[in-house]
Amino acid sequence: MTQKLKAIYRDGTFIPQKTCHLPNNAEVELTVKHYQNFNLDIIDPEARKEIMKSLLLRMRRNN
Repeated sequence: MTQKLKAIYRDGTFIPQKTCHLPNNAEVELTVKHYQNFNLDIIDPEARKEIMKSLLLRMRRNN
């Protein structure tokens, strides 16, 4: 089954803008099409590494 949803990304969590009729703990696949505050100009490998570590930590907390 495919549903198209709009969501806001806040504090490491995607929050649907409308009620989503899925059971708790349902696994979904997300495709991000638009982002405003994502800086692609970070070239420093250490800065990228820290960003990735932070992102993975937030994702694990939300699991």
